[in-house]
Amino acid sequence: MSEPKPRSRRPKPAPATVFVRGRNSNEARGLRELPPDFDALAKGNKPARRPPKETLRDDRAEALIPGVANRDARAVCDARVERMIGARDGGDREGLGRELAEAFRLGLWRGANLIGFDALLQDVLGLRVAEGRALAQEGAEQLGCSLARANDRVVATWFRAEAGLLASDSACRVELQGHDETERFVITIPAERADLWIAEMGKRVVPLSKFLPAPSSPRTPASRRPTR
Repeated sequence: MSEPKPRSRRPKPAPATVFVRGRNSNEARGLRELPPDFDALAKGNKPARRPPKETLRDDRAEALIPGVANRDARAVCDARVERMIGARDGGDREGLGRELAEAFRLGLWRGANLIGFDALLQDVLGLRVAEGRALAQEGAEQLGCSLARANDRVVATWFRAEAGLLASDSACRVELQGHDETERFVITIPAERADLWIAEMGKRVVPLSKFLPAPSSPRTPASRRPTR
């Protein structure tokens, strides 16, 4: 009697190789590394919450910038554009970077009724968008701040203060340095008759209070009746 032939085992088909976002799905995966923020959260270190940005109550339909008169917004925008063009033509890369960083934080393009920062770079300053944004980032690093829009109250104060200075001298300027809790205004004015410039700033900054949100009333604890 002949012995039965052993069954031949067919090789199993290899799993199909699928590339997901340029990576082979069959590659051996190790432990997934979490971002540092997740690792800190897993250890119970909760990140500090940033205070909410303050918005202004401005019901004017034609307002270019909340809390700022349109004439002041245009005056500040025109003066800063003139300075940026001067820095561009003079080859002052550092000065242009600082001006662009401040223009981004101010939302300066609104004073010229433009749609955005890129329109200011291309249509007004004649710069390439990538080049202008790189210069703005360099300027933000010089000022020690992040390239992000300041809140409405800071922006309105900035515009109003600088408009008051421009009414007397176009060489005066206001800078915003630092970020978050370390933000501070740096005002450059001549020492001679500085009282006139400060008074002119006060005339424009003080009326800003009517655009500020109403202060929230403190919560009073509910009265408790004595129990018998």
